[in-house]
Amino acid sequence: RHSLNLNADYAIWTDGWINISWRYHSGEPYTDAWYEKELSNDNNSYEWKKKYGQINGKRYPPYHSLDMRLTKNFQFKSWYISFYLQIMNLYNRKNVHEYSFEQMVDENGEIYYQKVTEHFLPLIPTLGVSAKF
Repeated sequence: RHSLNLNADYAIWTDGWINISWRYHSGEPYTDAWYEKELSNDNNSYEWKKKYGQINGKRYPPYHSLDMRLTKNFQFKSWYISFYLQIMNLYNRKNVHEYSFEQMVDENGEIYYQKVTEHFLPLIPTLGVSAKF
């Protein structure tokens, strides 16, 4: 897996700055899986069996995210207070975390399994405050 991180800080006023951070990761390897319908041991019915491909034979799509943080400090004699607005995943990319399966039922009442894409966190705004004495 490969990673690239780019960070930039810019002072936009006294005791205040903006930070922009962009992260890129090539896709993590994973083992593919799927379900197949097989004849059961009693040869009278079918059952779903989970199958696996080559270990780490596939890769998830690349991950990338842009984060932004705006910070303002207020200095007093022996302490300061800091306020910030942070937005993670600024362009709300749907980065793939993993694949899972959901059991479904078709219009005939037959069970089947559907592959579901699970994503990392969406756009997340955060307000914060901290103080140092």
